[in-house]
Amino acid sequence: MKERKDIKAMSLPELADLRERANEYFWFPLRQAKEDDIKENLKIIVKGEGCRVWDAEGKEYLEACASDWTAAVGYGRKEIADVAYEQLLKIPHVDPFGNYAAASTINFATKLAKITPGTLSKVFTISGGSEANESALKLARQYQARAGFPKRFKFISRRLCYHGATFACLSLSTDLFFRPYLNEPLLPGCIRVAHPYCYRCEFGLEYPSCNLLCAKQLEQAIQSENPSTVAAVMVDAVSTQAFASVPPPEYFPMIRKICDQYGILLIMDEVVCGFGRTGKWFGCNHWDIVPDIMTMDKGISSGYLPLSAVAVKEEIAAKFIGSQRDAFPHGHTWWGHAVSCAVGLANIDIIERERLVENAAEMGTYFLDALHSALDKSAIVGNIQGLGLLIDVELVRDKKTKERFAGAEAAKLRRKLTNELLERGLIAQVSSVYISLLPPLIITKAEIDEIVHTLEVSIRETEKEMMPG
Repeated sequence: MKERKDIKAMSLPELADLRERANEYFWFPLRQAKEDDIKENLKIIVKGEGCRVWDAEGKEYLEACASDWTAAVGYGRKEIADVAYEQLLKIPHVDPFGNYAAASTINFATKLAKITPGTLSKVFTISGGSEANESALKLARQYQARAGFPKRFKFISRRLCYHGATFACLSLSTDLFFRPYLNEPLLPGCIRVAHPYCYRCEFGLEYPSCNLLCAKQLEQAIQSENPSTVAAVMVDAVSTQAFASVPPPEYFPMIRKICDQYGILLIMDEVVCGFGRTGKWFGCNHWDIVPDIMTMDKGISSGYLPLSAVAVKEEIAAKFIGSQRDAFPHGHTWWGHAVSCAVGLANIDIIERERLVENAAEMGTYFLDALHSALDKSAIVGNIQGLGLLIDVELVRDKKTKERFAGAEAAKLRRKLTNELLERGLIAQVSSVYISLLPPLIITKAEIDEIVHTLEVSIRETEKEMMPG
């Protein structure tokens, strides 16, 4: 790791004080209310530029997960900061519940309507992926009622998915870390079906002889629940919770056809996959399907400000036109936030101008090939898969049986591998079952080579401790 001369390292007492106060006052997600590890090992990140960040001790790290998959255009983009500053001086926020709007909000909605597929042309923005998905679910129920089907209240999602931490979204999720069962009883009427996760097929089958049973199970569930009670199906294109498994080419066209057949809305959760992450503007573009509702977050603003969006087909939005009683009864304080929308527009301009969608496709292919060359022979790497710059390395205890690490061994693996990576200057999302790799879309071949080399060495060192025989 390199030292950066323009970053003045904090003194040990300053660092100790920050860590102590972080542990005392800030509650980190998915963490205990207080943890000794925070006081001892918390990294205080003070600077970002391109694909790299620096901590308060002046140490440099290559960011392989783009700050929770958000930093599509990378760090340190002055042009985005300038746009935010200019909009702040003009008007930061306009009352979303009155007959008012900021020009930046209108311009951003117009841009989203143009880049989203098909007739997804009615747009509203809020501030997070969970809010977007929660809004989409409410909208789907309201639409079905407006369309004359008030008993359509059920939602279908897939196992191995995560759609958000709000109540309805959590009810549709099976996330390993958020553990929905702890919040039971959850929202009634939420059904889960199989995920197209071929490496660990639920049915013990292999593609293509499986005849896409995972897709056909959706129709079976609809029939079992009674089609007249199902409002919508919510899916993501490539799920990080399913270890970046890419569905077979027939899968999504089948899902779209089934939804159409039974009058059920298809909601595409593009929170992670959108804005070039998979090598196309949106994940659904890979299968040439158009959802009825699409949700967006993460790369929509590259993390420069909180921002998410929901795009709706014209024919869906038309059901909410008429008298005031026909309006969609929903809204948030930060709906159409003027500064966030200005930032979102500047972010999309960079993605277009620098051809970052195309770069994600090219670098993603290079990344996957390099990972396979470096890690396929590793004793603890079971599978490597993904699309564009959304890639997961799945870890196993036994390659033949696909057995995972568990219990104390799993905790030891995560701790050891995380430390090995950090010591070599690489930040990645590491668990006992996978390493997620979603770097900024601006990444270069040289930086990918650096990531792959660091992973190879770190995994080799971890193997020595986990598999000493």
